[in-house]
Amino acid sequence: MAKVSRGSKSATKASPEAGSTQSASLASAPEAPPSAPAKMSEAEVEVALKTTPEWSHIGEVIQRTYQFSDFVASMRFVNAVALEAERAQHHPDIMVRYNKVTLSLATHDAGGITTKDFALAAEADRLAGQRPI
Repeated sequence: MAKVSRGSKSATKASPEAGSTQSASLASAPEAPPSAPAKMSEAEVEVALKTTPEWSHIGEVIQRTYQFSDFVASMRFVNAVALEAERAQHHPDIMVRYNKVTLSLATHDAGGITTKDFALAAEADRLAGQRPI
């Protein structure tokens, strides 16, 4: 006989031997979060910005505003960025103003800007270039 509690991740199973029970995990242990890349120096950020020319270094983030034909195109872009951000497990701050979308990127675990931010910035630029959005 197996007893599973809906709010629990363990189950009690009866073993074939004389009514003994054992606990078994129903879910594998969660994966450890990937370690954050190191925070980039100001000089490293300035060099990396040359590879993403439309992006600006503002305080502790890199930021870019994209302009689209209308609100629906803006939201299609936001949805595409959301899918990529979820895949990369790296989520930007997003501000939508009708046909304009501003992305702000920083790696909170590292306390500033990292290579992860520039990778997502480049991917957002690629997604924005896939017109019509």
